[in-house]
Amino acid sequence: MRTSNTKPALYMTALLYHADDRLQSLIEKQIAASGLPPKLISEILTLATTCVLGERRIQPNRDFDRPSHSIFQYIGNQDFTYQYPKRSLVLGQKAFPKVTIEEDGTAAIQWQALKKDLEQLANNTHLTNRAESTLQLLHQHCSCLPAPVQHASYISYYDYAKSLAGFSVAIYDYLLANESLATGFQIAETEACLLLVKGDLSGVQSFLYDIVGRSAARNLKGRSFYLQLLSSSILQHFLNELQLYHCHVIYDSGGSFQLIAPNTPLVREKLAQLKASIAEKLFETHKTSLSLLVAAVPVTLGDLLDAPLKQITDRLNEAIEIEKLQKQNHLLLKNAAQFFEPEKVEEGGGHPRDMITGEEIPVVKKAWVMGEEGAPQPIAKHKNADDTRLVTAATAQQIIVGKNLRQVKYWISSDEALTLPEEEKYSDYVIDPCGIGVFNYLIPDKDLAAFLSVLKQKTVRIYKINAPSNFLEPTKFGNHHAFGFLLYGGNDFPGDDYMPFTFSELAGMIERDKQKL
Repeated sequence: MRTSNTKPALYMTALLYHADDRLQSLIEKQIAASGLPPKLISEILTLATTCVLGERRIQPNRDFDRPSHSIFQYIGNQDFTYQYPKRSLVLGQKAFPKVTIEEDGTAAIQWQALKKDLEQLANNTHLTNRAESTLQLLHQHCSCLPAPVQHASYISYYDYAKSLAGFSVAIYDYLLANESLATGFQIAETEACLLLVKGDLSGVQSFLYDIVGRSAARNLKGRSFYLQLLSSSILQHFLNELQLYHCHVIYDSGGSFQLIAPNTPLVREKLAQLKASIAEKLFETHKTSLSLLVAAVPVTLGDLLDAPLKQITDRLNEAIEIEKLQKQNHLLLKNAAQFFEPEKVEEGGGHPRDMITGEEIPVVKKAWVMGEEGAPQPIAKHKNADDTRLVTAATAQQIIVGKNLRQVKYWISSDEALTLPEEEKYSDYVIDPCGIGVFNYLIPDKDLAAFLSVLKQKTVRIYKINAPSNFLEPTKFGNHHAFGFLLYGGNDFPGDDYMPFTFSELAGMIERDKQKL
């Protein structure tokens, strides 16, 4: 019998279905929690496996101690055999593939570490958050293990399981929408049961670097992280509205993301609504400097099994190019005056401009003033503000984020605004980019306990920044949240007294010649 737990339980089942036998009892519990017949789950997972690998006949290989190779080994005619060390994900040189593995890591150690961490989540009754946390644990412990498939040692178990879960849940949603679950199912290879969705934040490069002020440098770090917050918030909003999970995310980087989704009326309708609503939010805040391009193409099983993947992505990119030619067309109709009519200028001249970005500030009372030491303050705190030192609220927020980023250890994401007892204390750490409705709280380590203590029954997503090894630490304040980690560059870098290490130096391919520096 289907319940609210059916989808997250199927998600969890797919993540662990081909894992080591140590996790068999947990898999059985998830199958039972799904309320679906085991035979139906097996059929869905089998079909999803063919989608992931693009092969009709799968040769399994559950020898997880065999080497796990880098995908770069298969580019060109390289004559080397680099492999990843069997250890949990860490930041630094130890995570890079090597020709000779000196450590005594084994797959058994990794599975045992995964099982131990999963036990910390055993009492999490919010099954969706538990499944999302499990995906993050696979990223931590199983990125070094090969996929359980012959001739696929360049695919990690984490990437394989994530894709398997994404396709499985998408297939389930498609079958549910077509009322095909109860009778057993067969999806024809010509049936477009899936959608490949792409979102592309347009204008990123100009937004980052087309800055006119001499104080641009202090704004660049915060501006860059703001874009990451904006892109992640848009992606999370898509997942919420389309009723998808992070296992559906194929790609997410540089302001662009791709999703695999079921081809259902709900998804198609929601995509059209999201495209329009986010376009309006971006326009309200950034006018035409940033816009979101959204496109989706139907995908059949035959596409995945017979056609090169490039053909599907080419179709998607062509759809995005068409969107570029039509971007903001509906905004032109709704806001024709702002686009085409001359602006009314009050007596005494036009609006003051942001001293860093050059943007107009139409409502001066909402502006901020740059202090002598570069710290912005609301204009209400200044009696006689100099018009040449004004910035928009968005620019001020980006500067504050950049300034505070080094001490931030946790990124907490919520689908609703949180009521906090000390609003003033956290005001510099709260960002709802463009009013999308995904609220981001950037919390220093010392404030985490006080922050989480007020959440009570609310659930949030808690990401630890640049710390994959202990991101479950906040479970001691309540394990009903979704836990994870994210890797963000900019605060620190590996190197020595001379300069950062190059990729080749990090990988151990060459030694640094300090005499040439």
